[in-house]
Amino acid sequence: MSTAIRLGRLGATPQKSAMVLVFELCAAAGGARKLDEAAKRRACCIAHTVLAAAESWGFKYSDVLLELAARGRRGVVVLDLAAQVIAHVGGPDKLFALIDLVTAPADWEGFAQ
Repeated sequence: MSTAIRLGRLGATPQKSAMVLVFELCAAAGGARKLDEAAKRRACCIAHTVLAAAESWGFKYSDVLLELAARGRRGVVVLDLAAQVIAHVGGPDKLFALIDLVTAPADWEGFAQ
């Protein structure tokens, strides 16, 4: 089952689900969530991959988003930044596809090729 289908139920729409997901990844990466070290490293890897993809298409506020999310700020500004990340990656479907790629087990790489 694809990530887009599983995560599509977080919010009322795929866009809201994607915004929540981006926020939660950034919050977990910044230490706003109580996670063990392995989970925090994993969230950090996924968040930085998503933000790097957005930056490659012109997003300039990764540091701001990470800082606000790490503080647990889930206001209009943070959700707007999350929406910008999604727009820069190409929309919710592309975001979920990117996360599918990042989270696929390493032993599947040969199979996918």
